[in-house]
Amino acid sequence: MSTQNDTPKDELLDKHFENDKWGLVNILKSADRRIGRRRLEMMRRKTHNIAANKVLGLRMEISDGIRQHKVVDKELQPKA
Repeated sequence: MSTQNDTPKDELLDKHFENDKWGLVNILKSADRRIGRRRLEMMRRKTHNIAANKVLGLRMEISDGIRQHKVVDKELQPKA
């Protein structure tokens, strides 16, 4: 579900939000499900926000768990 105010996915990491008084933008970007693994790693290298890095770390762990789960499922499937 998208609204007119959503930042396009391709512009999200580079967009600067001027009114971010409390430093929440990096945390929100870290939690944005439109951002994939490769961009999460890029964000993790660039951001110094402790809370954003915690979110990024958890997202990457979840991503690793999902990948591992898919590999195990594939290995358990009967060979044709």
